[in-house]
Amino acid sequence: MKTIYVLVFLPLLIPGFSSKILAQNKPLADSGFEIGIDLARYNRDWVYYYNRHPTDGTSHSFDFIPSIFFKLPKEKYSIRLKYEYFKKNYSSRTNTIDFYESFEGGFTENRIFVGIQKFLINKKLQIYYLSDLGLSLANYEGKYAYPSLDYTSSILEYFDFTQFSISLQPGLGMKFYLSNNLALNLESSIFIAKGFQKSENDHFLQNLRLTPRPISLFGISYKFNKIK
Repeated sequence: MKTIYVLVFLPLLIPGFSSKILAQNKPLADSGFEIGIDLARYNRDWVYYYNRHPTDGTSHSFDFIPSIFFKLPKEKYSIRLKYEYFKKNYSSRTNTIDFYESFEGGFTENRIFVGIQKFLINKKLQIYYLSDLGLSLANYEGKYAYPSLDYTSSILEYFDFTQFSISLQPGLGMKFYLSNNLALNLESSIFIAKGFQKSENDHFLQNLRLTPRPISLFGISYKFNKIK
């Protein structure tokens, strides 16, 4: 957990180590349209386990599915647009002898975010905070096993749930320009979502999700200069 906290607050630590470098750079206020690829993310799992335990022994995972994002930089802020796709197989079970319950399924989610980022430092190294509003569509499909009433056998059920959600995602970000147009991007955020699902069974997809994202964006972007 200490490693996660360091990643979350990393953007806040950088200005103190970089003040001399930043003082020599001119503000990047003349930026044009920007497009980027988000290569990797590190999140708490999107499916909660309640009293069950994940079979792989972890409740966090890396996501190496590329996503795309766009930004329209201004002098003190940027308008943001991002699309994310996530897919993972989940498996969990109880670890008690007297009661057995298990889930196996595949979870996919398409998300689109639109928001704004406000610069705290806007030079070669940019530090900013961000706030995104999002819409997402998730599907969770698999099988659920639980004991019968007399505990002599297990009952197997199949499920296939779809959920539409609205979300808020505040966070902190850092961007370092490798050249005049190419930049390395890193963001940490918290995903807060309210879902509207077809089933009332909250064991499968939660109506309320609070998902820490120590790395919600790690990728590269390219800035197109304004045509004068």
